[in-house]
Amino acid sequence: MSSERGGTHPIWERIEQEVEPLPPETTGSTRSPQGAEPQGSPETSVFNSEAVRGAEELFALWEDYGRRRHEEHPGPDRIATVKDAIAQRWHNPETQKAFMEKLRQWYEERIKLAEPMVDFRKLRDTRDSYLAEREKLYRTVFRHRDRDPDELTQIRLGELSAQIEAQERRLDSLEHQSPEFAARLSFERMVEYNDQLRTEGFAWTPSREQHFEKMIEYLVIFNQNRPLLLVGETGTGKTALARNASRRLVGRSPLEVGEEAKSDIRPLLGSKAIDGEGSYIHYGQLGQALTGKETSRSTEPGPGGIFYMDEMNGYPPDALRSLIKQISGRRPGEAITFAAWAGRVERLSSEFGFIGSANLPSEKHPDRSDLPIEVARELGEIEIGYQPQTPENPELYELLTAGLMDQNGRLRLPAEELAPEYEDVVDATTNVKRQELKTQPEAGGTLWRFANLMADIQRSYTGQANALTPTEREASYLRAAVLDTGLVLSWLGAYRKALHSMRRQSLTEFLTHQLHEWAGRKGLPSEDRVLLGKFLQAYRLDESVDSIHTEGGHRFLTPQEIGALSPRVPREAETLKEAPKPVEASKFLADGTEVVYSPEQTGGRSQWMKKGDRSKRPWRMLGVGKGAHQGKVVMEGEAGIELVDQRVLRREWAAASLTFAERFEGKEIKLDVTETRRVSEEFYEEHDLYDFVDNLPKEIRFSPEGEARIREALKMGFDKAMILPQAELQGRSINAVIEQMAKKPHTGLSAPDQYGDPYIAEGTKQSQTRNRPVKAYMLMYQSRPVPSETKGKTPDQLETLFQQKKWNGLTMSEYLLLQRRELEEHNNHSFDAYDDDATKSQWSWLLDSRVSSSGVADAHWDPRGRRVSVSWSDAGRSGPGLGARPAVVVEIL
Repeated sequence: MSSERGGTHPIWERIEQEVEPLPPETTGSTRSPQGAEPQGSPETSVFNSEAVRGAEELFALWEDYGRRRHEEHPGPDRIATVKDAIAQRWHNPETQKAFMEKLRQWYEERIKLAEPMVDFRKLRDTRDSYLAEREKLYRTVFRHRDRDPDELTQIRLGELSAQIEAQERRLDSLEHQSPEFAARLSFERMVEYNDQLRTEGFAWTPSREQHFEKMIEYLVIFNQNRPLLLVGETGTGKTALARNASRRLVGRSPLEVGEEAKSDIRPLLGSKAIDGEGSYIHYGQLGQALTGKETSRSTEPGPGGIFYMDEMNGYPPDALRSLIKQISGRRPGEAITFAAWAGRVERLSSEFGFIGSANLPSEKHPDRSDLPIEVARELGEIEIGYQPQTPENPELYELLTAGLMDQNGRLRLPAEELAPEYEDVVDATTNVKRQELKTQPEAGGTLWRFANLMADIQRSYTGQANALTPTEREASYLRAAVLDTGLVLSWLGAYRKALHSMRRQSLTEFLTHQLHEWAGRKGLPSEDRVLLGKFLQAYRLDESVDSIHTEGGHRFLTPQEIGALSPRVPREAETLKEAPKPVEASKFLADGTEVVYSPEQTGGRSQWMKKGDRSKRPWRMLGVGKGAHQGKVVMEGEAGIELVDQRVLRREWAAASLTFAERFEGKEIKLDVTETRRVSEEFYEEHDLYDFVDNLPKEIRFSPEGEARIREALKMGFDKAMILPQAELQGRSINAVIEQMAKKPHTGLSAPDQYGDPYIAEGTKQSQTRNRPVKAYMLMYQSRPVPSETKGKTPDQLETLFQQKKWNGLTMSEYLLLQRRELEEHNNHSFDAYDDDATKSQWSWLLDSRVSSSGVADAHWDPRGRRVSVSWSDAGRSGPGLGARPAVVVEIL
């Protein structure tokens, strides 16, 4: 029997297409994949490539054979096929040797990780049993919504939630024991996604699980039998989530409405039908979900089910209003009837639930229809977002990696096409070299860059800052183009299935081709095509890129290498030889004990908080203890010095995030302070305000009161921010600010909107700035128009209003900076333009710039004079179109 590929035996094609190899549990490689072969593996040994390849397939087939023998119904033909394939490879002596080497490595690594894996699996199994019991209880409560759950059930649900949370904390702690162990668990996570994608076409990633928990809590506990609405942008996966949530909640897919119902909604409940036996009611999708019956002739009702209505805002408003009013608040077992049922009465099914979805109007998409107020009032609402894609939470990248894996969790691709890119960073104080992730758009392998590109396109579509924002003023304005995760997974599935017949086409070539076909499709606005081209160029996914060819195939990546692809997996630090003596410092504890420590350069991670500390008091990490205090870190807080065991720090402390998120008018507002500083610095550099750049704080820290102020401001709709140097410097630089902000032409403007010489009233340059800290600060403001409640009021009246709301006014310098920044972002003067219509005018008092004892500055863009105008008036004056733009000032420590 020939062992050569291309022999007469037909099994080769079947093995490659059907019996895709099963991975070993782990191997000897513990490094992050950068294209280098692991030391001691068959790939770097004396074995030739054909032997190595045969050994990999033999190992996978051996695992497949072992698994099938233990199946309840293994299928004798299938087992015979696998045995035949094993026999063919075993006849090659070189393959035998390579196989035995791989088997030895596998068992060595298995033993190495055996103990922590046992602990982890015990905890995970316990956690999963709690999850299963809670989900079962939820289903029981859902089916019996005709009565409130008894006290014991409510207590048990609370207890299970507490147990699940405790187990997840312990699991998280175990996962950070070592890079090897973290890589192993990362691989298992991706295998689980792969299994779910193949069996369900959907993966329960952490963000989807969080959405499901909110859905099930609403449907089971809080809804009072009202419909649930999923809102979110195009491509967030609302429909897929609704379908899979239905399967978990009631064991079946939802009954869905078709496009035909958008012209006539009545058949959803049912319609009259006639046959030889007479007339009857044929229930529509909603009618079947309500009753559990297909027709009125059914004698035994089924359990009913979940009804799903996509794009609810696309249905006739009157009909939708009537429908929702009739079904909202109904309870299982309640007698119901509708006009479409010709007076027939049915009992409401125990498993009925109503889930809808909609892309509602927004600032970016004002053309969308809103739901009727009467309908919106009856709906619970959950916002569905895109999959996260950040260095700390690369969920999208992990999902795409899982989409490339075969049915047995294997990947045969060059690691350099997949992996993120790292750079070596040496800490001069400790002489330790560590790897840090490169975050530039062009850094990393194709799949990593592609995942980041997807996330940036989604951010642009939703109007958020992205990689192009610093250079492209239209970077956040994709009108119609958004990459849907389901579409991309279908691309990767096609590539995976065809990989054996297209060995000469790399993943880079394939994805670049797919991207250009997608970006060039008909119906896409021309401005979107232009912007997409810039995104592709920034991420090196344009057609000019030299791709990586894989002629002759490539070895399978090991499970350890696949797991280590994720940047979640920590990189081991290396202590350099001949390290200089560390710099030492000392502090004293409250009892007078001197603590000697080595200072650490912790950068943006120097601020920490204790988990569960509701006061959110910040702590600063000073360094690592020495001598008697070795193994501890020195933390400094408001109350003084505290020594913390390094293991306790990892478990019970967290680096303070500089990203804040709150909800305003049902939408989430996020503020990334680190990104805000970067954008502010680039803005000043672009406009030659180098004194501003030099005086920005290198590290951003806020007091607990400052962080609380930020959250409060986000809840009030302050969705934009800028980092500014001290007010005194702004005052000294006012002439440069006027020159750069109010006179310098902007290329994105048409002639009528171009800057002319500004009008700056006498005395305004010397205006007194109020309510600003001595140090640098963050200024938060609203992208919305000047609040209507501020129009027609005098500054004295506005002072009272602003104090009640804890608002600041703007200063002259701040106004000049903000109007320029907003103009460059939108290429118009909508931020501050005067209008004869008082409701549209953006003319604003600058409440925190006082010109004299009773004078207050005001400013606007003058469309007639085509210039910025700054003047001042008495504090007792008012005007119908003159309001005040609010701000929130947060001091930087």
